[in-house]
Amino acid sequence: MQETTQVTYGEGTITVMVSTESETEVSAPDIRFGDYYQAVEASFTVKELEEISEGSSAFLDFHYVMTDEPDNEDEAAHFESGIERAQMLTGPLKTGVYFEVKAEKSVDGEEVNPIDTLYDDIEFQYELPRYLVAEKRAYYAMTDVMGVCDIEEDVDEDADTLSVSTHNIGTTLILYQDGKDKAGQNQSGFVLKSQHLFILAIFALGLAWWALDKRYRQR
Repeated sequence: MQETTQVTYGEGTITVMVSTESETEVSAPDIRFGDYYQAVEASFTVKELEEISEGSSAFLDFHYVMTDEPDNEDEAAHFESGIERAQMLTGPLKTGVYFEVKAEKSVDGEEVNPIDTLYDDIEFQYELPRYLVAEKRAYYAMTDVMGVCDIEEDVDEDADTLSVSTHNIGTTLILYQDGKDKAGQNQSGFVLKSQHLFILAIFALGLAWWALDKRYRQR
């Protein structure tokens, strides 16, 4: 499945392609940007944008492959650790489906360059596979970036989509939690970064040590 969008930038144009395929028995859903203009600005350098604005043409390509599990064992371990840390704040999470992503860009027909990260946060909108859609269910996206897995909360109220605002590009896992209204999920507006979870864990251990030490001194 492929979607092609033409974006005008100054005197130039960018062809934005977003395609999905599935390695599972379920067809891959659509994935799109919340704002294609913002996606363009977050993907190209200032110099590249100036060149496009002056009349050059460019292309931006995001390709997603839906899988049941990562191909790489190390990456699977990264997600396992990330889920354990995230559950300290969210409660129990269930694994949905993975999306491996490859992003590339080119300006004026020159060399194609991979995109490893974006220059600013943009909104990614995932249509959820039908088998994952249920009432009283909240969704999250966890992305592996160089072994560090951050989890982000859904920012829309549509029951059939998951929208996250991020600059991270990497294998992404869709997680979900039953018994929670999706409509109220984004009221807290949190993004659970791994460093925040680490600090929270250290604080919890320190508090536990303080309580044990106080109890011991009172004997």
